[in-house]
Amino acid sequence: MESTTPSTDKPNFVWPPRVQLAGVSSLAEAVFCRAVGVEALGFTLVLPEGVHDDLTSDKTRRIIERLPRDVLPVLITYLQDAMDACRLAIEIGAAAVQFHGGT
Repeated sequence: MESTTPSTDKPNFVWPPRVQLAGVSSLAEAVFCRAVGVEALGFTLVLPEGVHDDLTSDKTRRIIERLPRDVLPVLITYLQDAMDACRLAIEIGAAAVQFHGGT
């Protein structure tokens, strides 16, 4: 199984990812997904309905910090403003942003 120890090395993820899974809300899910070949993990934050699966910015940051370096962490959000989304992505350590449709 992949190590979940944070690394100081630069990320080594594949771009573009071939497989992305959305809705990850725990480190155990993230590690399992990577073990079965998922290359990008989507973390859903700032939804119109509120918090999804108890996933907060702090919890997401802690999960991303422990991911293997070859995983692409993706912020999935309903935020409308690109700068707000970029600030949130930086805060949690995401390397990409996916804007979710809808209002």
